[in-house]
Amino acid sequence: MVSISEPLPGFIRIEDRNGLFLVREEYRIPLEELGLLGRGNLWVREKEGPGTLRAGRGRPWILPLDGRDGERVVVRVYHHGGALRWFSRTLFLDKERSFRELRLLERIAQMGVPTLKVVGALAWKVLPGFYRHALVTVEEKGARDLLTFLLEEESPAERREVLEEAGRVVRRLHDFHVAHADLHPGNILVTREGARRRVLIIDLDQSEIRPVLDRAARVRGLARLERFLRKLSEREGLDLGRMERARFLKGYYGKFGEEARQELSLVERRLARHLPWHRGVWAVEAFLTGKTGRGRRSPAC
Repeated sequence: MVSISEPLPGFIRIEDRNGLFLVREEYRIPLEELGLLGRGNLWVREKEGPGTLRAGRGRPWILPLDGRDGERVVVRVYHHGGALRWFSRTLFLDKERSFRELRLLERIAQMGVPTLKVVGALAWKVLPGFYRHALVTVEEKGARDLLTFLLEEESPAERREVLEEAGRVVRRLHDFHVAHADLHPGNILVTREGARRRVLIIDLDQSEIRPVLDRAARVRGLARLERFLRKLSEREGLDLGRMERARFLKGYYGKFGEEARQELSLVERRLARHLPWHRGVWAVEAFLTGKTGRGRRSPAC
């Protein structure tokens, strides 16, 4: 495991009583001016009124940078998932969590996998031995996650083009032996570069590059992505037809040979085993949160 103490070209390491920070050199002053390299400033800003903050678990801050031609940064604060989110929420014993993700994002960008430009990993000291983490990236203006894109885009040709490109990008990630810990439509961004669409992979927290990414790992990733698409079809009214799914698979496999048939069979078998259990979890989640769809609350709430 790579430590924060190991140098990373283009970044500077800062450690003081407020915490540990790994920051891209040209962004150090703008981040200092935003108060991100000192303890507590982000949380004071939250109490005063966030402005561009999108409230909710894991939702990011979007903050303007002075003197950089309208450039803005996205600050994603780390939250626990699962049962831990009810207890420790944003507190972590691991002081290097955000730094590992920064290094991984830099690595996959060098490999040619499209992702966000990361400018800093922040770990504020909160209590003895406890840290709050955040990752700072440059905002991709006009970007939408894959789910939002599919819900809003009316052109079938545009949808198919983006799904095929998403398949190519996920395959590139797998070809470089990257096991994405949370591959789902919310962690695939769609943006525009001139006349063409770009697809980016984001949120590599707890992900890793393995010596070999075997078939079982690829199947788990693809099954997770398909499971989320089915969940969103049921809960959000996402209409994703067979032809559109086929375009994603065309992007991922290139052609429908024996490899594709075998792996898709394994994906379907995995879904058949696990989907009933996940549907039960989704029902409990909807009951506890009062959400019947994306961003909507049930009339009972």
